[in-house]
Amino acid sequence: GDWYHEGGYFERQDLARMFSSILRLIGGDYYLVTPAEKLKIKVEDVPFLVVLMDYQPDKIRFITSLGDEVVAGKDHPIEFRTNDSGELVPYIMIRNELWARINQSVYYELAEFMEETPQGFAIRSDGMQFMVPA
Repeated sequence: GDWYHEGGYFERQDLARMFSSILRLIGGDYYLVTPAEKLKIKVEDVPFLVVLMDYQPDKIRFITSLGDEVVAGKDHPIEFRTNDSGELVPYIMIRNELWARINQSVYYELAEFMEETPQGFAIRSDGMQFMVPA
């Protein structure tokens, strides 16, 4: 998503990218961790936002707004959460328990590749199947 400091938006994406590389989730709280210090930060939902995807028949690659690229699979699962409005929102783990929300346009694109199974709709990628809650 968007990164802010003292009310100001990070105009330089390379600075946001650098901070995201030292982001850690510790005990349910988010911190920027360097060898010299550990600074607690506030994250409203999750720290990353998926803005692009690339579909191949055997894998789906997702790209965040900060340039992280992951293939959905065992190490990068997709899960669906219910938001305050009762809508299902897809997320994917980027790294070290840090998740990205899949933005709406990518979600619509992803929906085109969902398969109907006897258990409901599923997304397949990299040998894994991720069920879409009914």
